[in-house]
Amino acid sequence: MARKSTRSMGEMISTVCFAGMALKLALDASLWDGGLIGLLGLWGSSAACAAAAVRFPLQTFADKLRNR
Repeated sequence: MARKSTRSMGEMISTVCFAGMALKLALDASLWDGGLIGLLGLWGSSAACAAAAVRFPLQTFADKLRNR
């Protein structure tokens, strides 16, 4: 199935929000002085937001791998 090549304004806004939250959570994790569970939660949340921010390039890469 062909994917559209342009992204909507809403998709771009959500991408910027995910990237910003990934950076904020990574900063919070680097300054964290609480317990290990909280630290792992912050780093995990940061990684999930970072993955969501690059979801379109990841999907393009997965499509190229699948079509080989």
